[in-house]
Amino acid sequence: EGQADGSIRAGIPEQMAAMVLLIGQSVLQSARIVADILSPDELVDELATAIDGYLKA
Repeated sequence: EGQADGSIRAGIPEQMAAMVLLIGQSVLQSARIVADILSPDELVDELATAIDGYLKA
């Protein structure tokens, strides 16, 4: 639906979903490493910004 309405960029949905999964997993696995820099809320905000930027048309 997002690609059809133009809110998500063109691409192969399965590949894009795999990348979003990998980005999310990386953030979760690295959360303790960056805990002094990013609070949990800030980490979520930055993750959302990264995913939004990746998917934008």
